[in-house]
Amino acid sequence: MAAGSRLICMNNVPMEIELTKEPLRVGRAVQPFTIWQQLIPDEATRNTISRNHFEVVRSTASVYLLRNLSAQGTLLNGLRVDREVILKDGDVISMGQVGSEYGSRPALQFKVHLAEEDLADEDLAGEDLAGEDLITRAPVSLCLWWLLPGANGAGPTVLNKQLLAGPTGGIRVGRAMQPQEFWQTLVPDESLRNAISREHFDVCPTDEGVTLINRSVAGTLLNGVLIQQQSRVNNGDVLGIPLHGQPRAPPIVQFRLECAPCAADKEVIRKAGDGMDGAPKSPKCAPRLLGAIGKGPAGQESGLSPPKEKEAADVVKIAVDALPPPFSLECVAARGFEGRDMEQLPMESRVLAASFSQAEISVGSSYQSGDFWEPLLRDPALRAKILPLHFRLEMAHLSDGPMLVLDAHAATELNGKTVEGKAPVLQNDLISIGSMDGFTDNAPLVCFRVNSALS
Repeated sequence: MAAGSRLICMNNVPMEIELTKEPLRVGRAVQPFTIWQQLIPDEATRNTISRNHFEVVRSTASVYLLRNLSAQGTLLNGLRVDREVILKDGDVISMGQVGSEYGSRPALQFKVHLAEEDLADEDLAGEDLAGEDLITRAPVSLCLWWLLPGANGAGPTVLNKQLLAGPTGGIRVGRAMQPQEFWQTLVPDESLRNAISREHFDVCPTDEGVTLINRSVAGTLLNGVLIQQQSRVNNGDVLGIPLHGQPRAPPIVQFRLECAPCAADKEVIRKAGDGMDGAPKSPKCAPRLLGAIGKGPAGQESGLSPPKEKEAADVVKIAVDALPPPFSLECVAARGFEGRDMEQLPMESRVLAASFSQAEISVGSSYQSGDFWEPLLRDPALRAKILPLHFRLEMAHLSDGPMLVLDAHAATELNGKTVEGKAPVLQNDLISIGSMDGFTDNAPLVCFRVNSALS
């Protein structure tokens, strides 16, 4: 094994390329054909590699620079290289493309391993790069917040759960990138879950800002517009995963993007000729990682480390907290129950919650079984008064955001007043159902309190 700096193949092929003072060029016309056959047996995939794809050169500052030479492009840590960039230990260089039903992935990847003598120079990258205009930028913390289903318009409503977060690296979102329980919680419908690509999209900081990179044949929605390749994104943008071929249908799931500078000193790679007092400091942000690209070993919630060998991106999987439903109904009173007796019932026995895939609750004997009504109404005669459909509580998407609406069908009261048709509903409102048998008894059969994440 080479002792110095080198590129390590990550395609389960035992191949390393040593980095020396001489420029290293990689491409189909550079390395022997037999090597390319071993690395990429499929000819069509092999042809996505250019004859001269990229080169690594050692600058006068004893740092390595990656230069893209291909019209197909070269990726560094998932970002397209438009000009030369400084390589750091643990960086991942990707080239070529393999297509599949889940989108595309790189055909060949190398991990950068820098020897100890080069690591000392890595922190001073750019100090002696005469004539090079490099960049001053602040580390950015990226967060994705889950949105209420279908709120892909103005003023989207955000639930109080930060779901995906990454430090100065990017966030990769997809069925294979987050734990299974994460997607089961957000998208209970298995058929909808399967419509999400294994690697659906990335959100990555770049020199020009933050970029959304689509990785799925279904595309990714940016503020309701279908993106098939990549686009600049800004703080507050809404990212959605659509159904394949149905970009105008309600998205499967949506996130709001939050971009904020880390609480850290700015990382400075100065222009030639500017002064530099010392090596840049590492970002001091301590985000909760879930699906962050290449920023920590599995199971570790904080701290940065280079990617593990033979892995292009470490997927950090942490436990997913139970998300609050967008809204629910809690039974707080029922005919024949005293208040304290009602409190003795398990919460799950007296709560109706909206699902994430269908944001509505219908109440009636056709929608809840006898197992639900029997503990609440112990008298069979009272249970017989429950109609097939009393009311439906649903979410309406207005220009200023979602609102809960009560659609009363029969014998329904809102805060003690009979409702016919539709009426807006707020947190802690009381919805009661009675009987239509003509009795003068004003006591409702059952009374529900509204719990809403919209408030």
